[in-house]
Amino acid sequence: MAAAAARMAEAAEERTGETAPVRCELAVLACSPRRAPLDNVVLEGLEASLHLPASVLCDGTFNDLRRLLGRRATQRFLFAGHANARFGSARLTLGLTTADGRLAPPPPLAIATLLGRHSPRHGGALEFVMYNGCKSERIALLTLLSGVDYVCYWRTLVETTAARFLCAALFEAVAARRHRAGRPCYQWAFDEACGALVGEPRPRTVQWADAPNADLPMRWEMRDPEEGPQLGRYPLPAGVPVLLTPRDRKEAARTLLRAAMLPRIALRAWVCRARERRALRIRTRSELLMTLARRQIPHDAVLIIMQMAGQP
Repeated sequence: MAAAAARMAEAAEERTGETAPVRCELAVLACSPRRAPLDNVVLEGLEASLHLPASVLCDGTFNDLRRLLGRRATQRFLFAGHANARFGSARLTLGLTTADGRLAPPPPLAIATLLGRHSPRHGGALEFVMYNGCKSERIALLTLLSGVDYVCYWRTLVETTAARFLCAALFEAVAARRHRAGRPCYQWAFDEACGALVGEPRPRTVQWADAPNADLPMRWEMRDPEEGPQLGRYPLPAGVPVLLTPRDRKEAARTLLRAAMLPRIALRAWVCRARERRALRIRTRSELLMTLARRQIPHDAVLIIMQMAGQP
């Protein structure tokens, strides 16, 4: 319904010749699939729009996102929903949805490339992206390498209420400093939001039968919910949020390369049984070349995993 309304508004603009404001400070896509509904995603977008003027789209496919970003220059983008939907061979992507709530997960590289085309590196205005969903590391790394300078994501599973709290705190902090001159303040805003998350006391409820003067422990701590969860005990595991910045691009490329190559290396090592195995410590390029030159059998297959400090 919301996606159809957005398309109708776009068509009306084309017919009347009216133009939207030059820049959109925040575009929000909130998706809640019927198969695994999320109660807070629309609220996340609405709460963010209290601090920044926002265009909020509830449920949308890849083409709906493309139209949303193409209507006017967008400075920030928030995705609220499942970020660990399956696409292809165990790859995780955004759980985009049709108007009737069916999952329509696009390739993660397609989303990253689309957002990258709207970044300042490619003549656009998109400088910040937040993936407010579980296990969104891979698509965040792809987005950083596509050209967006600041990308916030959750490396682990995330507790639903904690995701909503961090999102609201982060955009409140961004709004507080967005008019100041100088470099973007996303690192400062991220630190402020994380501090607010771990400093929030648990709510006083009837269930706990709190005494009027009872102490209240903190509500959350930043740790992986899958690592030894303590059900019913505070502080609860919120998950681990991460902010990527331009200085993380080199490490992001290495991480994606390792993730792509290691399964192939493992398969190759399983298929080709080595007649001889040696673990060598090679510090320089010349040592590597000398080691290969000493091999006596010309048809040996040599497998080397090398990481050289200071080298790209």
